[in-house]
Amino acid sequence: MDRTFRQGYRFDGAAMTGGVRQVELDLYLAPDPGTLAILPARDGEPRRAQLFCWVV
Repeated sequence: MDRTFRQGYRFDGAAMTGGVRQVELDLYLAPDPGTLAILPARDGEPRRAQLFCWVV
């Protein structure tokens, strides 16, 4: 996770539209640490968090 916060996460843009998957890491997610929110735990489930990212 630390690396993803620093460098973002590269992915294939075709995956966003349901297109044919290619090995072209042409986009990346740039996380916005200011949007990190720890969500309340639900009965018997692990804790979760949400984080917004810029698609660049």
